[in-house]
Formats: sequence, C-alpha cells, structure tokens
Amino acid sequence: MSENDGLVDLLDSDLEYSVEKETPVKQAITQSGFNNSHLTSRTGGSNAKSFLSLLSDDSLIEYVNELSRADKNNANVITGTPRFVSNKVDSDNSHTDLDLDRDEDSPIAHSDIGVKPNGNNNDEINKNNVYSRETYFQDKAQGQSVQDQILKNQYKGLISSQNGNLFKNCVIYINGYTKPGRLQLHEMIVLHGGKFLHHLSAKKRVTHIVASNLPLKKRIEFANYKVVNPDWITDCIKERRLLPWQNYSLTAKLDEQQKKLDNCKTVIPFPPETSSNRSPTHISSALLPIKPPSSTDIYNIDSKKIVDCNDPDFLNSYFAHSRLHHLSTWKANLRSKFLTENIDNSIRITNKDTYTVFHIDFDCFFATVAYLCRSACFFSCDFEKDPIVVCHGTKNSDIASCNYVAREFGIRNGMWVSQAEKLLPNEVKLISLPYNFEQFQSKSEAFYRILKSLNIFDLIIPISIDEAVCVKKTPNDILNNYTSNSKMCEEIRREVFKETNGCTVSIGCSDSLVLARLALKMGKPNGYNITFRNNIFEQFWSNFKLNDLPGVGYSVLSKLESTFNNPSSLSDLRKRYTLDTLKASVGSKLGMKIHLALQGQDDDESLKMLYDPKEVLQRKSLSIDINWGIRFENITQVDLFIERGCQYLLMKLNEINKTTSQITLKLMKRCKDAPIEPPKYMGMGRCDSLSRSSKLGIPTNEFGIIATEMKSSYRSLACPPKELRGVAIQFNKLVDMDSVNKQPKLRLPFKTIVTNKAFEDLPEDVKDDINNEFDKRNYMKTECGLASNISSSKKKRNVYLKTSNRNDLPSTMEEQFMNELPTQVREEVRNDLRIEKKIHQTKLGNLQEKIKRREETLKNEKNHFMGHNSIFKPIKFQNLTRFKEICQLVTQWIAETLGEGGPHEKDVKLFVKYLVKLCDSNRVHLVLQLSNLISRELNFRASLNQDRTGFQKWEKILLSVIIPLLNRNKHTFQTVRKLDMDFEI
Repeated sequence: MSENDGLVDLLDSDLEYSVEKETPVKQAITQSGFNNSHLTSRTGGSNAKSFLSLLSDDSLIEYVNELSRADKNNANVITGTPRFVSNKVDSDNSHTDLDLDRDEDSPIAHSDIGVKPNGNNNDEINKNNVYSRETYFQDKAQGQSVQDQILKNQYKGLISSQNGNLFKNCVIYINGYTKPGRLQLHEMIVLHGGKFLHHLSAKKRVTHIVASNLPLKKRIEFANYKVVNPDWITDCIKERRLLPWQNYSLTAKLDEQQKKLDNCKTVIPFPPETSSNRSPTHISSALLPIKPPSSTDIYNIDSKKIVDCNDPDFLNSYFAHSRLHHLSTWKANLRSKFLTENIDNSIRITNKDTYTVFHIDFDCFFATVAYLCRSACFFSCDFEKDPIVVCHGTKNSDIASCNYVAREFGIRNGMWVSQAEKLLPNEVKLISLPYNFEQFQSKSEAFYRILKSLNIFDLIIPISIDEAVCVKKTPNDILNNYTSNSKMCEEIRREVFKETNGCTVSIGCSDSLVLARLALKMGKPNGYNITFRNNIFEQFWSNFKLNDLPGVGYSVLSKLESTFNNPSSLSDLRKRYTLDTLKASVGSKLGMKIHLALQGQDDDESLKMLYDPKEVLQRKSLSIDINWGIRFENITQVDLFIERGCQYLLMKLNEINKTTSQITLKLMKRCKDAPIEPPKYMGMGRCDSLSRSSKLGIPTNEFGIIATEMKSSYRSLACPPKELRGVAIQFNKLVDMDSVNKQPKLRLPFKTIVTNKAFEDLPEDVKDDINNEFDKRNYMKTECGLASNISSSKKKRNVYLKTSNRNDLPSTMEEQFMNELPTQVREEVRNDLRIEKKIHQTKLGNLQEKIKRREETLKNEKNHFMGHNSIFKPIKFQNLTRFKEICQLVTQWIAETLGEGGPHEKDVKLFVKYLVKLCDSNRVHLVLQLSNLISRELNFRASLNQDRTGFQKWEKILLSVIIPLLNRNKHTFQTVRKLDMDFEI
C-alpha cells in the first residue's frame, strides 16, 4: 500500500469522526427521549421500519411531533444528506498511523520512504524504484531465457539441427499437473527449438497450452485455444515432426460457422415401435443438436459466487447457484399452477371409481438435458459410452445427476466428484457437465404441456419437475386392457421424446399408486411396464428390495431386517411376515401401510392425493436452508443475516398472499471434535442440530415481529457465532391473507393527534415511513390531522352504560334516542335506569349465581380428573390398565423369576419404562406402591430359602433403579402435597 492510499484512509476516518458528532437535530431528538436510530437510516431501510413498528401509538405520535420541531428549528440541515461539521483534517500527525497499514512482506515496508510533516513525498517516491509484480515477472523471464540458452549450449552436440527446430515458432504454456512432469516437458520444448512460457500474462502470446485435465471454468476460458495433452510433445519428438494438434485436443475449437447452427436443430428420429414393452431409444452423439455456449450458459457456469455470508447479496448468489433451490421453486410453482388451473377443470376421483395410474418419470433428467444442450468443448463425449455427471465443479462438488453408464461403476447422486473418480478404472475419464437451469425448466414445461395436450388423463398431479402421476378413469370391462394401455404409454413416450429433442421417459402403469411406482422401476431405463393387481405373480415381487417400498428408509429397513431374518426381496418378506409382527416391529400405522403395499393396495394417506389433491398439494410451509458459506465472527453479523433471511422469506410469503402463525429457527453447530474447516471448502462438516419453534398467536407478515422473535430464538439456543455452520428459517402454518383480513379487529382511539402542519414539516424520506406505519394501524388523514376512525363529535354524544351483562346494553335505536334528548332530561332517564338495574341485581340473585358457578367448577374438575377427558389417561403394562391387575402380575413375575436367577433384562427395561411413564404423568404414588410391593414380596420369600441369585438381582433393581427414580420425582409441579422425605436405600 502506498503512502497516498494511507493518507486517503486517514482522511476517511477523520470524516467519519466528524459525521458521528451530534447535530442539533439529533440532540433535540435525544433530549425528547428518542434515540437517533431512525435518523441514521433516512433511506427507509429495514432498520427504520423495524424502529417505527416497535413504537407504541402515543410514542409514534410524539416522535413525529418532536422530529418535525427539530427539523424546523434547524433549517440549515438538508434532508437525506450527511450533516458534516467543518473539522479540518490534521495531516501533521497522520504519519504516525501510516506505518501500521503497511504489509511487512511488501517491498515498500522495507524501504526508507517516510511521510514528511508537510505531506509532500513525491520527490522521495520518484527517487526510489518500487519493485512491482510486473517487474518481478520481467526479471524472472530474463533469468529463465539465460538458463534456457545455457541448457541449449550444454546439449548442442547431442541434438541434430532438424530436431533442434522441431518446435520453432511455438510458444507453449503448461497448465497444472502433467505426466511427464513440468520440468521434463520444459527441457523437451527448449531443446527442440520451442519457447517455454512460465507465466500466462496474455493468452495471445501462446500458440499451444499443454494440460492433462481442465476444470469447467478453464474449459470455457480455453475453448478457442490449442489445448493439447502432454502426449503431443512426446509423440512429435518421436515422429520428428509436428503432428496435428487436433488429435490430442482436450477442447474442441468452435469455428465461426458452428455458431450459426443455433436455429438448425436436428430432430432425432424415434425408433420404430416393437411388440416388446421395453423399446430402448439409443441416443447417438452424431444426431444430437449441438448448442454453442450462450451468454446465459456461461453466466451460469462462470459467474462469481459470493462466499462472504455477511455480503448483502449473499442469499441471492447462493440461491442462484443452488440446484435444490431451483428444484423446490419449480416444484412449488408447478403445484400452484396445478391448483389454480387444473383442479377446477379436472374430474374428481372418488373411492367408488375404477381408475388406471400412469407414473411417468424422466431417465436421468439433468444428465440427459445437460448432454443434449452441451457446449462445444464437450462435443467429443458419448452419452452411451462415457460416464457423465452434472455438477458445479470438481473434487468436492456434489453430483446432482449421472447417466446409467456412470451408475454401472457405482456412481450415485449426492456423491463427491473426487469419490466418483476413484471408482473408475485408469483408462476411463469422468465427464463433468455444468448446470443449465434455463434448459431444465424449458424441458420440464414442455413435458407438462404434452401431458395436458394429449387429453388422455382426468387428473395430472405434479410430483417434481421431471415426474408426474396421471390418473384416468377406466370402466371395469377395459380396466386390464393391456393393448390400450400399451398404446397410451408408447404415445406418451414418443411425444415427449419428440418435443424435448431427445429426452426419454419411463412409465409404470397399474391400478394403484404403489404398484405403478414399482412398475416404473421395472420399466426403467427407457421403457414401460404394465402390472395390475389381478395378474401379479410372485416373481414380480422378487425383483424389488425392501427399500423400494414407499416409507421404508434406513431406520425402518434395519428393523425389518432384524425382525424377519434379513429378507433379500419383497417376495421373501411376503412369505415371512404377519400383520401383528409387522406392527410390533415398525408401529401400527406404518405396519398397516407396508402390509397394504405388499398386497398391491394403497393406504388412506396415499389415496388422499387422488381424492383430495388440493389439500395435499397446497403450500403449508415456506423455508430457506443455508448450509454452505456460513462463517460469523460476532452476534451482530448473525442478527443481520437473520434479518436478511426473514426479509427474503417475507417477500416470497407476500407473493403467495399468505401469512404465518408459527416460525422455526434451525441451527447447525459444529461438533466439538469436528475440524474448524471441513474437507469441503466453506462447507458445513459434522454438526449438531438445534431448533426452536415459536407460535405468534395471530397470523402475521410483519417484519419487525418475525425478525425480533427469530433473534430471540437464536439467543435461547446459545450457539456461539463462530461455531455456527448452518441456518434454516421456516414459516409454518401458513394462512391466506384474505381470511386474516376478514377477522374483526378492535382498534382503540389515539389519545393524541398529529396535525397536518407538523406532518408536512417532516423530511420526505421519514414521512414515507411514518405514512406506511399509520396505514398499518388503520389511521385516516383528515383536515384536522391524523386521528382515529372515531369522530370527536360522536365521542361527546355517545353514552356508555357500564354494565356487567350484555343484555343491559341499550340497542342502537335507544342509544340514538338518548343522544337527542336534552342534557337535563337525559340525566333523569339515566338515574331511572340505574334504579331499575339495582332492583334486578339483589343480594339473593348474586348468591344464587355464585352457587351455580361453584357447582360448574366442581363438575369441570371432576371431568378433568375422572371423566373421558381426564388428564390421567390409563397407562398400559402388558396390555393391562387396572393398577390392581398390574400389581398381581408383578407379584406373579417375582415369584416365577426368583428361582430362575432373576428377571430378564428386556423385561426389566419394559417395567422401568412403565414406571417412568407413571412419574411423567404425576402418578409417583403408584410407583411408591409398587416399590413397597416388591420389598414385601422379597422379605416374605426370603424365608423360603430359594436361590440367592434371584434375590440379589431383584434387590439391585429395587435399590439402583426404583428408589433413585422415586427420589428424582419426589417434587412434582402438580402435586398438592409435596413428598419431602428421601427414600432410604
């Protein structure tokens, strides 16, 4: 850094100091009891809005009046511009701070340049030569040329004159790791007449670039240059001539004529129909349309991602590069479009109808579209032979999609690129294609447009951008007509292939959702399968694994494998399970769902999507989840990030015209033993999950309320800012804004008003914020000023009778009549009404009312404890609910196990679990009775001289489990009489 830059920084710091001094306006506001938080943000930002929304009604009025008077008294202050105080910058002492800004490693830091007291150092700077970056590379190039000449002279006699000029006029640059290495290639190039370039300062200087592999960014950057692999140099030396570089090219050069082929797309002919239900469509690279990289594509690939989470544009940059964000947005838009356009026009499906379900899904959608719309630098790859993946970059980038060739090597979606490369043989290279979000959306829209234009289906349900469930009502006589269903499948596949210029889909057809899904797996890739319940053979179930069923994940799979002795397929599970064992293993609800699926039937929850799609598909929550690039230093940065996240979500919430009544904050905190920086750059690493939900009571879309609650939730979770690695903000229980506006609102009148004169004296930027705040509070602007909706004339004439009962209030006609009476007459009528009211409200009536209320209270308490709605719900132990029967069972259990060496560990765990439930439901006295029962039984049977092993185990259970449980729960929050004693061991 130069001295001039340091002097500018010093001037800026002095100017900031002058701005921070209080102006008369700020002093006036401070004296009136308000801080200057709004004045420092006159631009109407989020801070200003949140400040105004936090004020009460009277404080807001007082703030407006004080601000108006302050600006009026200081006419020299210009609204919206900084109030600079004319403080001079003292440059005499500036040299003391300049040395602190220097870099110790910089050549300037070691020079003798100083700042003179008068600030004139131009003469000294000109006298000293600054060793810049350009000078360094110039000296390095000169030194390298000398070394190259020495090398040539050393091997002058060993290399013939013909080979010595082999690379004449070739300027070669080596990029990255190569084999042979950089030094060996350097010597080869120099000894054979070429020029080796160390630093690529200008690409026009080089004739060839040597590289073994290039990342996506470099492939785009070097698309118009001769990029060859190292074999070109070694083969040229072997052949003693310059070989064609195109045979060794890493990227294909895009000539000017190819750029004109954008509008000339070659349509791939659909293969002829066959009798087989699987008709593979081979994608030939020679027939596919090659699209040159457009400006949009290059922007998507090479645009600079903002890494700093404290940057105001971080969220927009993050979502622009996030595949999951695009998928969720498109999915939400598809479902919203379905609800608005198709739900009213579609035919309603009921449980009395017979129907056919077509489950349609693209084959590796992202990989196929990225390949079809690839740029020229990927022209040489073949979709049917090369392993192709779609990702953002290399090494630690996540794979979004891969073709079936890559899947044969074990590559899967979500895997890192570096892991995928290790699965490939040495001679096979992984092709990484960039995202093309524009084409993804275009193909998806074409897909749904085709499904709608075919006019085949009664209901089209969007599952995602590349997957849909289509339903067609079918009469019983043609329900299982294989020929008609086969023709529909072939027609759908043919039209999609034609309109998307080469994308294939697979179809599963059946009379239930679960069978259609399984049939889809049978039809993939690039085919279809038709299977109905009445023609299923056992061989069909043997083709599927257990996790192919919907609802069977890793946890459920482990339970099924342990319970049914590791079944290898659904066919094995069908032979081994019973409904009772299935429910005992995975739960009643999920067990019934799996049982129905194994019979080819849908459960009620799945059928809800057909019978009531509006309820299933409507938006129920809205959220953002940031798990990359989260690095904070202090809580102020966290608060700003939470505010930006809330603003982004509120913008989306207002777009769909909804409000939220519950918000959730989820945090990812770095594990104690996890490294500070994970293997993935700016990634999340291993983390602990924290979350907190807050109910707002009334649905709202107010930024101030939601942001304040979110920041409060963060503080309650107690996560240090430096340990934070992920933030998720979620709005739950969304409610339509129209239904919220229809709810009646009670607005109390203002105690004070603001006159138009005071309002007009306010600055323009402040006036807009205050006007918006008044609109939110339902204020009306009148000639007299900003007042409440209740007119002052009505306040004077209205008569309010303070009565306890609603029936005592006068009707509207009586109220109007009272207002029109003269004052003296009105007072007489009012006295008569008071006397009449006192006659009806005697002491006897009040006493009867109190007795009635007491009886209702006793009745409610009885129902609370003893009725059907009792808080003491029965707790089962071994399917027994009566405590007397449970005591008998425990007595029998003790008697049988004393002679067998004590109870089994699993039985003890179940018994302890029952005791814990009793304590949690405030029934500690029952646990005390059971402990006394066990103690009495052990004392009684000790005289029978049975095996002492059983006694020791039961005594251990009593002393180490039951007694400590009683001590922990002796003080409960609902017990009337506290158990103040300790249970002795």
